[in-house]
Amino acid sequence: MMRRCFALSIVAALVALAPTSARAFGDEHSEGVVKSVSASSMTINGSSGKATFTQTFIIDAKTKVVGKGVGTATAPKGGRAKITEIVSAGDTVAVWFTKGGDSLHASEVWLKARNQASSSSSK
Repeated sequence: MMRRCFALSIVAALVALAPTSARAFGDEHSEGVVKSVSASSMTINGSSGKATFTQTFIIDAKTKVVGKGVGTATAPKGGRAKITEIVSAGDTVAVWFTKGGDSLHASEVWLKARNQASSSSSK
């Protein structure tokens, strides 16, 4: 009986935390290859099954960029850097975003893989 109560309390806690965790990143997410990136927007091309898509996201000071090496790259700048100093065209990213009218606001950009051409030319 005690095990069952413990298990139920853990399940209840996980269910209660799930919506909060999802909202921390944004309501939805997409993955794709960066077509273009600027200080105020980023466009990606992706696919879902046989369908392809292009999405443009608003980037602002609240947009967080996460990925291998990002902390090291931003450390000399106090932990903050422009997205254009981290993400390049051809990089593979995951974007968590919220919808506002006709626009998509990027909450977090996860750098999943660097474009091989841009990473070899920056060495």
